[in-house]
Parts: sequence; C-alpha cells; structure tokens
Amino acid sequence: MKQVRVLETNSALMSHVITDEGYQETISGFSIHTVFNGNKEYLLGRRNVTIYPGDFLVLNNGSSRSGTFDSKSPVNAFSIQFNPGFLSDYRSVLVNRTEKLLDNLDLRKDGQQWCPENIYPFKGDMKYNIMHLKNYMDNELEDDLLLQEHLFRCLIDFSKVYHNEVLMKAEKLKFSSLSTRKEVYRRLAIARDYILSNYNKALTLSEIANAACLSVNHLLRTFKDAFNQTPFQFLTRIRLERAQFMLKTSSSSVRNISMEVGFGCSSAFIRAYKRTYSTTPTELLRA
Repeated sequence: MKQVRVLETNSALMSHVITDEGYQETISGFSIHTVFNGNKEYLLGRRNVTIYPGDFLVLNNGSSRSGTFDSKSPVNAFSIQFNPGFLSDYRSVLVNRTEKLLDNLDLRKDGQQWCPENIYPFKGDMKYNIMHLKNYMDNELEDDLLLQEHLFRCLIDFSKVYHNEVLMKAEKLKFSSLSTRKEVYRRLAIARDYILSNYNKALTLSEIANAACLSVNHLLRTFKDAFNQTPFQFLTRIRLERAQFMLKTSSSSVRNISMEVGFGCSSAFIRAYKRTYSTTPTELLRA
C-alpha cells in the first residue's frame, strides 16, 4: 500500500507499507528516506546501504538510485522528495542569515547538489517534523500550507544535522588542508554507513577499511578523531541500540535478539547491555 501526496510546490510525500518481497523503486531528486520497522536497502552506485529505524538517508537531486526491500514482514517506510524550485526558495529565504552554512552545504540554485549521500541519525527536531508529516499523511490532512511549512522546517533541521554530523566532525580531523579533511571525512562516512548497514554481520576492520578505501591504521586513527569512538566501539553501540529497539517492539527472546544484532553469544550481549544501560535485557522485557 502506497500513499503519495504531491503538494502545490511539486514536492511529494510518500508513505508506504511494503509487503512484497523483492519490491524495487527508482528514486530521483533530492529526497529524505526513513523506515519505522524492518529495513530497506539502497544501491548508491556501487555502494549498498541499509537503513533501519533510527536512521534516515539523504539522496541528491540529479541522480537515480534504487531502493529494494527483502523481508518477510511488512516495512513501514516514509520519504520526502523535494522539488528543485522549493530548494531554491529555501536558499533565497535563508541566504542572508545562514550564508556560510548554505555555502558549506553547496546548495546550488538549480538544486543539483546538496550533501553527501549518507545515513544520518533520525532524532530531535528532524524526527519531530517528519513524524508530524507522516501523521498528517495517515490522517489525510488537506492543508498544503501546513505541510509545506513542515517541509521547510525539515530543510532547516537537516541543515543543523549536516552541520553537527558532517562539518563539525570533519573539523576534528587533524589535517591542515581543508580539501584533505573533506576527503578523509567522506571516506569515514562511508565506513560508518558500512557499519550501520551491516552491524548484524561478523565485520572485520579490513572489511570496513576496504569499503572506505582506507588502510586499517588510517581508519583506526581518523575514525576515532571524527566520531570519538573506535570502529569497534561504534559497532557495539549500534548493536545495543538495535537490540534495545527490538526488545521494546518485538516478541523475540533475549537469545534470539542477541544473535540477530550480531553478538556471538547471549552472555556477551547481556554483559555489554548491562554495562551500557545499567539494567539487563530481561529486566527491560519485564517492564
């Protein structure tokens, strides 16, 4: 089931429950994508990324991408596709007070470029506005003006996310050249996306480094500089966050969840969970 709402500005909202295994779609235009359960995989050139609840993915205008679904359970997905003219209006309104930020985002008047195509955390104001849009879609709200206002806020919120998740982290890298910092961060973001997309597998440092075209030593040193965590610490945190979500939303056992998120044994999972959250998975299930 798919609901599509095209606004007066030609931006579009899409809310869909995907039930067919092997579902595919072709995406073009600057767009934001998220899921509320399950997962959805995207092919970005030669790179595969998978988004889960708690993530959102940004895709640029002027490029085509494919999204695939392969799950036994329906996936509730939501996406926003922005019209290039709407992006230009956004720039013209904010250019005076946020000129530096917009220049960093490289938002051109034709809307052809916005930011790296990466996975970002779905939280805070960004989540608040998108959840409102989804709720309006589900309830068939007809107020275009209100919907467009929330779209505008989404762009403002994403500008903040981009500043915090990209620009600030790139600045932490210990290279004197701005172009070097940007390039190294681009590769680190690919490494991070690789971990986010494959957290439930038995990952190795070599595999992560190869995905990002970095040496293992370079990955270890620069990843911690940018994200304040080693790749292993980041992987463990993501596994625990996914496990916590599953404990709250599924009926699976602690043992099954520990295996699904990539822990080798349930005892290691329980120890890591208690060390992080000061409670056990079983206690959360009982709550």
